Amino acid sequence: MAHLADPTLPVSPPSSFEKHSDVSLPAGTGTWFDFFWDPFLNSTKTHKVLKGTGYGGKDRPALLVLGSGLWYLRHKDEEGGGGGIAGWEGRMEQTLEQIKTSMPVLADEVIFLPGRSRSST
Repeated sequence: MAHLADPTLPVSPPSSFEKHSDVSLPAGTGTWFDFFWDPFLNSTKTHKVLKGTGYGGKDRPALLVLGSGLWYLRHKDEEGGGGGIAGWEGRMEQTLEQIKTSMPVLADEVIFLPGRSRSST
């Protein structure tokens, strides 16, 4: 998505190590793309974002995309996260409640992945 806004931005992380880290990319249009690595959605930074205070002094985002799931299954016994499906369901309930009750509004649009696929009838 960032590359579509500014073709000079990278399409992938420079190394496999960096794909599991936070990245902030300024597009030439004045738009910022911030990626926060938090596979369990339980970090201090994620909690601040979900409270509407985690944007580092930048304006509220137009789009907030959150994703979670696979890491809970892959690391089900990991301390501080994991827990398999039950752990993921609990975190999703907490996160969705935070999104729903957040003041100020977190973003113009919030997308949560994975989402239910839409089917046309």
